[in-house]
Amino acid sequence: MPRLVHSGFFWWDVTFGDFHGLLLDDDTREATSRRVLDWLGWTLNSQEEEAFFVDATGRRHSLEAAHLLIQHTPEWQFDLYQMAMNFWR
Repeated sequence: MPRLVHSGFFWWDVTFGDFHGLLLDDDTREATSRRVLDWLGWTLNSQEEEAFFVDATGRRHSLEAAHLLIQHTPEWQFDLYQMAMNFWR
């Protein structure tokens, strides 16, 4: 599991485990993956039980890479946190 480097916004953190869970859960997968598509241009994909993102050129990106990029962008981090909290409440 990747470790979050200090982002300055710890109160909005969504852990990698929670992010992974949001992508696996039927109720939150679409909202979470839509945000990644909007922010990074990456589409959620899976093959043989492995989930990953694919960019417009077909290059694969790990879930961890998406999570770290989101956690280092305060606006995205806050938006993902708010979305997750709305589903978890």
